[in-house]
Amino acid sequence: MMARGSLKKMALTAVAVAALALPVATQAATFAVQANDNRTFGTVNLNTGVFTQTGISSVVYSEFGVSGGNLYSGAFLGSGFYKINPANGAGTLLGSTGIVNEVTGSSSAGVFELARDGRLYGINTANGAATLIGQTNIPVNGTISSSNGFANLFISHNDQIFQINTSNAHATLVSSTGPLVFYAMTQIGGIGWGVSSTNRIATFTPGGITTPGVFESGTTGLAYAIAGIPGAGVGAVPEPATWALMLAGFGLVGVALRRRQAVRVSFV
Repeated sequence: MMARGSLKKMALTAVAVAALALPVATQAATFAVQANDNRTFGTVNLNTGVFTQTGISSVVYSEFGVSGGNLYSGAFLGSGFYKINPANGAGTLLGSTGIVNEVTGSSSAGVFELARDGRLYGINTANGAATLIGQTNIPVNGTISSSNGFANLFISHNDQIFQINTSNAHATLVSSTGPLVFYAMTQIGGIGWGVSSTNRIATFTPGGITTPGVFESGTTGLAYAIAGIPGAGVGAVPEPATWALMLAGFGLVGVALRRRQAVRVSFV
């Protein structure tokens, strides 16, 4: 018969084994959907930079807007507005914005497009109708990108990030991304991610670059749009080895508890 002290030690050891597995799970990869300038579409592991192609879009998407759990984009230098299937990048044309789109983006207030003339428009995600908000005065003669996933809308011009007031289109310079120049920006799980014109993935806050991370691999194009995968939880599922360690730990907890319960019965 096992002593109570031994049972307690076994239970504590099992809990410790299970707990050790949990930090490994938090290191699991963060994935995003990505569209490139050559119309290739797929998922990218933002931690390792590995891009996996899952489809080819019919048009070049210029950034993503996310609203209501759906993925949207306007055609680059076009007027078509699309709802996008995140599994393969296929776009369903919802309508015409009537403007020449430079970039699409979104905030908690909705989906927006910056036109080729620097004006900001709010977009009706049901039919693509555009409502003029105002002039941002952001030059569009350089590298432009916009954000999704943040509470606010951010637009970058070359290595400068501007916060956009979506009520009046006023742009406020908040930081520099130098030496990187972003082609795409998103926020996933409270972390800002940007892909540069050299396909380097970086983490950032509106205050600037926090980690100039890895280079992308497996992609044949430049990232024109990234976004968190709609409907996916924050963070990824733990690795199989992590699951095995966790299950083994919790299994030991169960064995210890059953044996302890048996000991109690024997003393009656």
